Amino acid sequence: MTAAEPQPCDTPDGEHDGRVRLYPCGWRCSTHSPWALAGMPEPGTAAAKPADPSAT
Repeated sequence: MTAAEPQPCDTPDGEHDGRVRLYPCGWRCSTHSPWALAGMPEPGTAAAKPADPSAT
């Protein structure tokens, strides 16, 4: 299996930022990704991980 080569973001409007990844909806940068458009933090970041309840 070969990896897909990153393409420019498929969204023509606005500022672009972050990595470009292939989603089912096409190539999207971090600004136009499905999780960003839903107002969610980037998956895999500290902001996206739930707090550890045993840390209190």
